Amino acid sequence: MSKLRDIIYTMFVTDDANKHKVSYDLGKTVNKGIKKILKLKIKDLNDE
Repeated sequence: MSKLRDIIYTMFVTDDANKHKVSYDLGKTVNKGIKKILKLKIKDLNDE
């Protein structure tokens, strides 16, 4: 179990600034996309 946790930790939590920035930017992009989709869905519901 701890071996798996170490791998996950290394993948996501290491202080490699570039990796951190990439995952941060990716997260922001995904959030924007989700918000856009939700807005469109809500707009569609309101139009009906």
